[in-house]
Amino acid sequence: CSCHRCSNDCAYFGPGRRICIVDVANIKVINAVCGSCVYAACTSFAGQCYGAGDYKRIDKLCKDAILTCWGCLVVVAGLITIFQDPLLWLFNSDPEVIEAGRGILMINSWGYMLYAVCDLVLCCSRGMGKTSVPTILSFAGICVPRIVWAMAVFPFFRTVEFLFLCYPISWLINSVLQIIYYVRVRKQVDQKAALRLQKQEAEKLATQ
Repeated sequence: CSCHRCSNDCAYFGPGRRICIVDVANIKVINAVCGSCVYAACTSFAGQCYGAGDYKRIDKLCKDAILTCWGCLVVVAGLITIFQDPLLWLFNSDPEVIEAGRGILMINSWGYMLYAVCDLVLCCSRGMGKTSVPTILSFAGICVPRIVWAMAVFPFFRTVEFLFLCYPISWLINSVLQIIYYVRVRKQVDQKAALRLQKQEAEKLATQ
């Protein structure tokens, strides 16, 4: 029954729009490559700061990483916006495919800035040794909203562009969840550091 429904949805889009989805997926890899190097560096430096006990620098690192990634993505998204037709033409010269791909390409290119936020905040949490909860939050913030969108919201507005809005919406939800968790973890880390410092001072006084 579900397979029959999916077949009907794909047939509803038409061949041009089905093909454009594949073409956009090929182009949006540029955004992923642009951000992946920043994500890896953020995780590494966050771990080093955490190991050195310089917790406040993790906050600065997170902000700088987001701004750096945004700067790269603005350039990439701007270039994709300017050259969207030639880029789509590389994969398919059908005017219907190019027209259908414009909207999806804009949603993914500019919406990827939200993905950068949730992923970089997650990287900082991982750098502090927190891996399980951020993973669960990613599932809850990305997978669940997309399923709900596709099953409950999309049937009311059956267009490819509306379907692809689930990407930036899920990235926004995940960003909020990851930020809330990060703030909580940072408070816990600061509290543990303060207690450790108090214990060390008490031990020094006891030895005097």
